[in-house]
Amino acid sequence: MIAAIFGVVILIEQKILRHFGNYAVSAFFWTILLGAATYFARMKAVSDINSIFPFDASALPMTLVAGTVIQLMIFLFWPLVVGAVVAAFYLVLKVRDSEFWSETHKNPLAVIFSAALICFMTGMSAFYVDHFFSETKRLQILYRVAHAADFSSNFNCAGVDPKQYHVLFVGPEQRRISIAEIIPETFIYFGPRVADIMQEVTLPGKESLELNDCLPGIAKTTDPLAERINELHFEIKPINN
Repeated sequence: MIAAIFGVVILIEQKILRHFGNYAVSAFFWTILLGAATYFARMKAVSDINSIFPFDASALPMTLVAGTVIQLMIFLFWPLVVGAVVAAFYLVLKVRDSEFWSETHKNPLAVIFSAALICFMTGMSAFYVDHFFSETKRLQILYRVAHAADFSSNFNCAGVDPKQYHVLFVGPEQRRISIAEIIPETFIYFGPRVADIMQEVTLPGKESLELNDCLPGIAKTTDPLAERINELHFEIKPINN
């Protein structure tokens, strides 16, 4: 998918942007466009995260970044579709053009191959975005990212077993936590294996992720003096008068 996007960008740069290279307004326009797309993508990512967790999305910085990237990729769906259609139309025109195959044209097969490759890759990328980034799958991906990047398995909170739960520390004092069960590993023995982050997961209810206080657990230690006394053996002997 990244290669397809790169190919589309190269095509735009070679065929369109080179004619505007001497105009500073074009660079300003693309900068504003990218900034606006990132801003709206972040807004949608915050909305997705808030639909999963009952607290502010800023408590999950890595998940917020992942959600923004996903939304930017979703924004590219229609540009990818348009790129695939344009590449296909260009390919058909060149194949049917008799002058294109004349000896005067330099390396026509390379042009045909490039257009076909761009058409295929942009089409597959659009299908990938539409298939894997639907609302349900998108939320599942964000939940897995939160467990992998923002939640912690290293903590000391009374009543919370690190072998069964992950926790997210919220707030500057790091005293409030959200507790979530560890996502069990899934094994696929038959069929195509997808990346772990793409595998389906059951989202918990927002009530189970409400913030709680983290009370430090007290380790069970015995009194060293009592241990020493237990080690001593007293022998009581009768007193001979």
